[in-house]
Amino acid sequence: MRNNLIKIFIGYHKPDFLIKSNIFEPIFLGREIYTQETKDGYITDSGFSFLSENMLQDNIGFNISHLNRYFCELTGIYWIWKNYSNLYNLDYIGFMHYRRHFISKDLSSFLKLDSDARYSYIINKIDYTYIKYINDFLKDKIECDLIIPYMFDFKKSLFHEINIEEFFCRQHGLTNASFKTLEYIIKYKYPDYYDIFIEFSKGTAYYPCNMFIMKKELFCKYCTFLFDIMFSLFDIFEEMLKNLDSLWEKRNLAWISEFVSTLFFLKYIRDNHNNVEFLPISFVQ
Repeated sequence: MRNNLIKIFIGYHKPDFLIKSNIFEPIFLGREIYTQETKDGYITDSGFSFLSENMLQDNIGFNISHLNRYFCELTGIYWIWKNYSNLYNLDYIGFMHYRRHFISKDLSSFLKLDSDARYSYIINKIDYTYIKYINDFLKDKIECDLIIPYMFDFKKSLFHEINIEEFFCRQHGLTNASFKTLEYIIKYKYPDYYDIFIEFSKGTAYYPCNMFIMKKELFCKYCTFLFDIMFSLFDIFEEMLKNLDSLWEKRNLAWISEFVSTLFFLKYIRDNHNNVEFLPISFVQ
């Protein structure tokens, strides 16, 4: 991406080490409902000050910040799509999490895999040397249309002999109705994706975390596809989600969104297989 303008947004829902540079732009997720409990508890006054003073806010302008407990990082991705003032001056747009980052294949060879899923590479502590490393690596060393994580294959990582539908229903408490509704939407609104959906649902792997770096034009197409489907699902399941007591279960649609992202990526890979690069991701303990 040398000589291209790139901005990679870093999603935060609580205070942590600030990742900010010429290409990294942190964004506070769920700003509109920051007084409500998160999966990690409540945000303190000092934590709120840190998040408000050091990063973009996802409740400015045209936004869905109030849906963060259902959509998680999608409220940030939506905000970028609809509001980032320099969007159309950029060549590439990316999204990572405050604890999950793209890293080089060379670096991953020196790191340990997480002991549970055996997928992410463990970083014990972030420092400015690490930030400079991933900043320079992502800015100067990658040249393609789309960058996404390697697939997470739970058959290999977790030794589960189940398919995608069974895994998400069992792991995240999703109902079969949620999955079948997604299938219906794909079949009738996006029939050119339906064969990919059927093959994907029988498999054991997906692209996790809604992490990416992609060309601006592709990002806009991705968001159009992603949010059309996600809003359709939310309209159907809104009352059910609001009546759930568990914050974990309220995030059902956020996990389904990883399905939707995977479908978009799979189709793009099928049609443009030479313009995609896969990278390992780190996880900061």
